[in-house]
Amino acid sequence: MRRTTAVDTTVLRALTAGLSARRLHMVCEAFCAEHHEEWQSYASLQVGESATAHALVRELRARLTLHWEHALRQESVEGHAWKIFKEIIFEWLDERGLEPALSRIAAPTGVYENILGTCDPSAPGPEPVREMRETGMEEAREPGETREPRCGLYAAIAGLPERQYDVLLLRYVLEYDEARTAFLMGVPQETVRSQVRHAKRRLAVDLGLDGAPGPGE
Repeated sequence: MRRTTAVDTTVLRALTAGLSARRLHMVCEAFCAEHHEEWQSYASLQVGESATAHALVRELRARLTLHWEHALRQESVEGHAWKIFKEIIFEWLDERGLEPALSRIAAPTGVYENILGTCDPSAPGPEPVREMRETGMEEAREPGETREPRCGLYAAIAGLPERQYDVLLLRYVLEYDEARTAFLMGVPQETVRSQVRHAKRRLAVDLGLDGAPGPGE
């Protein structure tokens, strides 16, 4: 995945001061191109399909382009764009009476272990998995039927406060590092670390685990 150095909003504002409308548009396009891949991935988790996610990213880019000078006056351009994008996504979901698609799928075992520091107690062992494959039980479900998420991890994540929800998705589901997560959300890295700690503790309680992750986990 592409990695570039984040440009501080103050620096970006200084660099764009006095530019013509055409050049401001070019800066906006560059900003959107830098974030496009991550925006697309995040939206896909929410709406469940790449085509719709792409349309929502286009809507975000259109809004930013239309109000780019206003965006540059914000404390954090990244944070401002992130807030608008969240509004676009959840407006789309609300209009259709949908929950985020992520809450309806099973969490891979690796994600479960990375977040909670323990093996998923509901995950089948190798024998049941092999048996399901050999007997065709995996395909025996009714059309449209889905399996319950392992221990409801993603459903539990969906119930977290908004910022905790975002940092876990970006850090552990999309696997962005701490610096990139902070950059995309327009927050300090310490905020990301703090929100991760709080989210892990809450998930451990919500999922009925014996012990919550320690402060450094």
